[in-house]
Amino acid sequence: MTNVPAGPARISAIYLGLNRQTVTVNVTPGGVAQREFQLTRGVERPQVEGEIVRLQEFNVVADREMSAQAIAINEQRLAPT
Repeated sequence: MTNVPAGPARISAIYLGLNRQTVTVNVTPGGVAQREFQLTRGVERPQVEGEIVRLQEFNVVADREMSAQAIAINEQRLAPT
C-alpha cells in the first residue's frame, strides 16, 4: 500500500475459510513496514493445536473498483452475526 501516513497503522488479514487476524504496525516516515501473518482455520473444521496453514506468497494490491460478486461476498463475510 502506498501513501500510508507515518505512525501506527492497523492491518487486518482476511482469507476465506481462515480466521481474521488484525495487528498494528509502526510505519516510519518514508519507510516500509512488513508483517507476516499466521492465519488459523475457521470454526467449520476443528483446529488442531498449533496448526498453521501456509499459503503461497501473494501480493496485496489496493484497487478502488471491485466486482459486484466480490462486494457481495465481503458484505456477507463481514456482516455482524
